[in-house]
Amino acid sequence: FFDHDTFMSQQTKFSLDILATIKTAQMLNGLRHGDYERYREYCSKRIRRIRKKIHFVHGSKYRAKTIGEQQVNNVGFLELVLNYAERAWAHSMALKENVENPRSKFYAAHKLAKAAKWAGQLEALCNATADERTKIEAGSYHDWLRGNIQLDKGDYAGAVQKLSRAMAVYSELGKVGTLKQQDLCKDRVSEIEPTIRFCNFNLGQANDPDMVKKILSETESTHTQDMLKSKLDSVLSEARKKEAESMREVSWRGEHVAIRNDKCRVLIINANDISFELNQMAGLEMDDSKLQLYDKLANCYNDAIKLVKEDIIANKTTKSNIKKEAELKALQLLEEFLTFEKTQKVYERNLKLATQIEEKVLQAALKGKDGKDNKGPKADECVKCYETVIANILDLNNLKDFDEEAKRVLVADHLSYKAIRCFFVGLSYMSVEKWQEAMALFSRTETHIRTAVDHYEGVDPATSKAMITKLENYKTWATSFGITSHAKGFLAQLATTTEKPVQPKTTGLLLDNLDQYSSDFLQEEGGPKLVEFPPKLEPITCKPLLFDLALSECVFPDLSEKKKAPRTGFFSRLWG
Repeated sequence: FFDHDTFMSQQTKFSLDILATIKTAQMLNGLRHGDYERYREYCSKRIRRIRKKIHFVHGSKYRAKTIGEQQVNNVGFLELVLNYAERAWAHSMALKENVENPRSKFYAAHKLAKAAKWAGQLEALCNATADERTKIEAGSYHDWLRGNIQLDKGDYAGAVQKLSRAMAVYSELGKVGTLKQQDLCKDRVSEIEPTIRFCNFNLGQANDPDMVKKILSETESTHTQDMLKSKLDSVLSEARKKEAESMREVSWRGEHVAIRNDKCRVLIINANDISFELNQMAGLEMDDSKLQLYDKLANCYNDAIKLVKEDIIANKTTKSNIKKEAELKALQLLEEFLTFEKTQKVYERNLKLATQIEEKVLQAALKGKDGKDNKGPKADECVKCYETVIANILDLNNLKDFDEEAKRVLVADHLSYKAIRCFFVGLSYMSVEKWQEAMALFSRTETHIRTAVDHYEGVDPATSKAMITKLENYKTWATSFGITSHAKGFLAQLATTTEKPVQPKTTGLLLDNLDQYSSDFLQEEGGPKLVEFPPKLEPITCKPLLFDLALSECVFPDLSEKKKAPRTGFFSRLWG
């Protein structure tokens, strides 16, 4: 008893990169210049070569041979059917350019239908014998040809259905695979988009717009779309697994570091799987499930780092030589890489958590709820989160040598988060009614924000625009809360002065109390008095002027007798 399904499931799944195959052939054989006839001739020659290669010739007398699932034992059969479809499509496009023959339009439509027929057979064969990516590519290729047929017939609603389905598939396939495959899928999407816009324009002119929306919504909600989504998910997961399993080395600090420990490699693959799952949940809030995934991710990196450290210790205990020193250096680089990846993910987790708490605290603060009335997270929790984020940024800066622009962004982010942390410290002081401290912290927040915005100058606007807008909002809030703190502090001081026993006033003039603040001058009758006016006149001592009038009348004694006579003689001249 022969079970065909069991036999086909045991066969190796074939892989054919349909889009890359046809695009390469088209660019090398005429379509770069729009020569469809040359491309048709190439497809015919290619079909003959493939038939000889897979031993599927007609023989001396032509006998049509059908290609079924049982005959497909290598990828050449799939490529043969693909070239049949391409030859018919090229013939159809060449006939459309022949405007002299009035029958060429109908002949071209017939050839295009034949190309779609071959594409449908290719899809059926791929569903039975090929891998998931090839199945989806064959289906989207078939949809693209059927959409062109509907476009030629003037059935714009049907064309939109088929072409939209093909564009959705190519958009998703453009996220996985090699760079060449991604670029080809994006190019195909850019080719389909103008056709869909043209169909939508004609639908809007010929039919009711509400009917057009209904047709498109029904297309998106069919069971086929659900099946397509599941197939795309399987292709994405399969491509991700292939990339992870082929990972034998990592790139760090410009060097390729081999991963020799199999357990460590498995842990890194698990970490990549969790990272992919987290990327799929990017738009969701930080709930318990996401926090658990981040914890698992950190545990994977911790275990991998532990294994690498054990290998480093074992390497140091053995006899040193050139080979061992190279292995030790590679292990140290691997440890740095794992530590950096772990710190980066922890930073990402803490930043998302801080942003989520920040929104709730800000919402309560802007509504005027203080710490007692607010039942949600407090400002202190936000301060702790941003302290952790700032510490993570410093760790990242120490672990990796960033380029100038990346380092500038990192420094600017560090200053930005310091400003935000200072703002929430001010909110926490406001909640305990420490108005002077809160006012000083909000003023410091404005200073930090100005410094951070200056550091964002010269950075790519796409990177800094969102953060600069956020900082401008915080600057406005800091100014507002600073004024509020100042006002509330003044009112609180007024309340305390009225409650205190009345003390004798020395004076109610502001000029006499410049060294201390008091609100007594505001309570004076007739309004506050700054200085006494007109000022009181006080006598002052004049500076005396001394005139010496007795000098001319004084008689001084004659002292010439007391003056010694000069010495005269020989020895006096010698000794002076």
